Amino acid sequence: MIELGPFHAAFKEYVENDQAELDWNIHYHRDREAFLDFAMPNIKPNLGIGIIAEAFGCEATNNREADPWIKPRFREENRDEIKALEIPDAKTNPAFVRAYERIEYLQSRSDLPLRLVNVPSPLVTASLIWEYTSFIEATMLFPEEVHLLMEKVTEATIAFVQEQLRRIENLYTMGHEMWYIPRDIGIRISDDTAALMSPNLYREFGVKYNSMISRAFGGIVVHSCGDVQNVVVPMMETEGLKG
Repeated sequence: MIELGPFHAAFKEYVENDQAELDWNIHYHRDREAFLDFAMPNIKPNLGIGIIAEAFGCEATNNREADPWIKPRFREENRDEIKALEIPDAKTNPAFVRAYERIEYLQSRSDLPLRLVNVPSPLVTASLIWEYTSFIEATMLFPEEVHLLMEKVTEATIAFVQEQLRRIENLYTMGHEMWYIPRDIGIRISDDTAALMSPNLYREFGVKYNSMISRAFGGIVVHSCGDVQNVVVPMMETEGLKG
C-alpha cells in the first residue's frame, strides 16, 4: 500500500470541519489512482487518538501540528479519584456523539466505505487520562489504581466501537488505518505505549486488556508506533492475536 503526501492527522482545520475532511479524502484517493497497489479508496473519519480520553472528561486542544492535545485528569497525587470516574455512555457522551455526527456526515455525502474512528489501546487511552510519566511509574507503584482505570477504559472502548459498527453502513476496515481488516479477523488497535514497557508490565497491563477487546470482536491486530521487540514475547500471548 502506497500512501502519499505530507502527514495528515486530526488537525484543527479538519477536526472542526467535516466537509474539509471529506474533501481531503476524496482528493487523496484521486491522487492515488496513478499508483498500482493493494489499497482501496476509503474514508478515515479521523478525530484523533485521544477521543476516548475526551469522553472520560479530558480537555482537548485542537491544533495545527498533531491530533488534539489531551490534558490529563490524573496524577499520583489524585489517583484516589479514579474510583469515582464514570464510564462514558457510548450513545450519549458528547465526544462520542461528535464521532457519530462525523460518521453520518461522511457516509451521507460519499459512497466510499468508512474506517472506524480512531481505536487506541486501553494502555494508550489510560496514559492520556493519567499523566504519561506518572502513569508509567504507577504501573509499578500503584497497580490497583491502574487496573481500575484500565478496566473502565476497556469497557468504554468496546462500547464505543460497537456503537460505531451499529452506525456505519459501509465498513471498509476494523481499524483507523488503511490496512484492510475484515470483521471476521477482529479489530486493529494502536498500542504505542507498549514500546515503553517491560515484558512483565506489558503482560499485566497490555495483554490482559487487549485480550478483553479481542474477545469482544473475535480477534485483534496490534500496531505500535515504537520499537516493541522488548514485549514481543508477551504480546504473542494476546488472546486471539491475528497480526
